[in-house]
Amino acid sequence: MKDTSPGSDGFIRARQMAAELPEMTIAVLNDDPEILEWARDWNARGFFGAGSRMRIFNSLERFMDIVKDIKYDVVLIDYVLEDGVSLAAVDCIRQTGASTVILLNSALMDNEVPAEKLFERGADGFVSSVGFRADNGGARIANALYNYMQIHGRAALTPHS
Repeated sequence: MKDTSPGSDGFIRARQMAAELPEMTIAVLNDDPEILEWARDWNARGFFGAGSRMRIFNSLERFMDIVKDIKYDVVLIDYVLEDGVSLAAVDCIRQTGASTVILLNSALMDNEVPAEKLFERGADGFVSSVGFRADNGGARIANALYNYMQIHGRAALTPHS
């Protein structure tokens, strides 16, 4: 894994990549209040694209109620949640027909996450949160978003006012 600690080449490059991301609507689903707070900070610092708007969810049930009616450009979902495994959220998003970018994350070790199954169900990427910290997680997610957008030639899907 590339070093994304502040001041490292990986961190500096991630900041440059984040500056090239389009303005997007982003949903973050995680049951860890600390990671949700970090996500707010990462967005405020521009790691998810300047001007991007974010909505935070700490419950799979609440997220699934909302995502049926509101489309997001990107969702970042914790793989294992207290109220269920997030594959239900992936299924729900894909059933709406939305082309939302779905990135899953988990503190589980790579060999504990069924990556192939996640991609078969419709996930677009996986970002390990092993080693996530308030000062480096945004850089790791910015890197994943940038790479996905470059590979797939994607821009923001939702209109911004």
